[in-house]
Amino acid sequence: MPRRKKIDQPSEQIRKIKTPQIIKGLKDILPSDNKYWLKILDDLYQLAIDFNYSWIETPLFEKPELFSHTIGRKTELISRDMLVFQDKNEKLALRPDMTPGVARSFIEHSLFNQPGPLKFWFSSKIFSQGKYYNSKTRELQQVGFNVYNAPSHGVDAELVVMLYQYFVQINLNPIVRVNSLGCPVCRNEYLKALTGFIKSKRSAVCTDCRSNAGRDPIKFLQCASQKCQKVYEDAPQVVDYLCENCHNHLFKFLESLDEVGVSYVLDSRFISDFAYYNSTIYSIVSQLPISKETVEADVEVEVEVEKDNKEATAEEGDFVLAEGGRMNYLCEMLSGPEVPVAGIKLFVEKLISEIKRRKVELAPVRAPHVYLAQISEQAKRKAMSFLDELRREDLRVVANFSKDNLKSQLDTATKKGAKIILILGQREVVDGTILMRDVESGIQEVVSQKKIIEEVKKRLAEKQLKNR
Repeated sequence: MPRRKKIDQPSEQIRKIKTPQIIKGLKDILPSDNKYWLKILDDLYQLAIDFNYSWIETPLFEKPELFSHTIGRKTELISRDMLVFQDKNEKLALRPDMTPGVARSFIEHSLFNQPGPLKFWFSSKIFSQGKYYNSKTRELQQVGFNVYNAPSHGVDAELVVMLYQYFVQINLNPIVRVNSLGCPVCRNEYLKALTGFIKSKRSAVCTDCRSNAGRDPIKFLQCASQKCQKVYEDAPQVVDYLCENCHNHLFKFLESLDEVGVSYVLDSRFISDFAYYNSTIYSIVSQLPISKETVEADVEVEVEVEKDNKEATAEEGDFVLAEGGRMNYLCEMLSGPEVPVAGIKLFVEKLISEIKRRKVELAPVRAPHVYLAQISEQAKRKAMSFLDELRREDLRVVANFSKDNLKSQLDTATKKGAKIILILGQREVVDGTILMRDVESGIQEVVSQKKIIEEVKKRLAEKQLKNR
């Protein structure tokens, strides 16, 4: 009869190797960071649900030309930082950005045949050598929101307001930087003017800007050289060269931000070198003051402050929280149909780093109470203002600015379990009123816009007493 093996072998009989160390440039997410990761990912997921975004995911690696063509072969992200490897007879690239893959998927699966707008969100790993993103790691969690088949400036406003208000809620004191890159027509006119200006100032600009004048004059706008800083004020401004469509989109977008009370600055030196961006671009930055002691105390900050933010000084401590813009030619760059696209994205690691660095306490998530329905363009603008006011009062509000049909919005409100529906139409905007409907009883009444917060809180308090 054979001898039974002992379950517990003596330790000297276990084959051992030296403990493998994590690959350089990668990072473990430990339980000690759960309170940041789980809270932020849950918050962003809830935003996606509230604003009716559908989740999308694409492969970790794709053909390199997908990224090099849409982002730009000459960008440092592609030419220096993209991770490419050989797989049998072809080269593959770990995705350095989610946006091109989403566009490829949109075209490949003929999603353009579906009625728009189509709203996608993603929360995915992207990879690079880390230098372009000013990161100490080669792997980052990118969260983004893209809207396809959406030409209106209101879509851009929704994207910015959505994240701006979230950053306000977590006490990061955001401000929005805005500029326009123009379209292929007016952008070329501006670049010609800028090139001519730099050449006319050859003796006054730095050596790099002189050599870049013919092939990449846009770099002059972000040059930190004192010589170039002195002559920049006399340089042509892109807003003076915008075509009618680009001009109207930019300033209607700014009017929408004004309507909601979003703090912004029109920054002519704010640019993006990603080829897929055009026309209006935007970036949300944190402008909280930060002391020298805070920086020195937090010696393990994982992500460096953005180096491309030349206008933000160390004393101001500005930090890029999210960025995006128009991508109206992205699908055409991949031989797809002409589809207007807008999007915004952020990195979770950078957001957590900023929260830690500034010692911000995250507030708990609350369930939604109110659905805000709007049934006209003017009502949508006014509703954005109400959305901000209600949320400032710690009321969780759900809205969908991509829907015009009232019945569809009411159905959505019921599905989401909203207790109160606020309905704002053209007549209500003019009269200074709003319709308030109790979902449970179906009772509807007209309320003054000035008393809406008071009335909503009163109804919610009554419901709470009733359910005890």
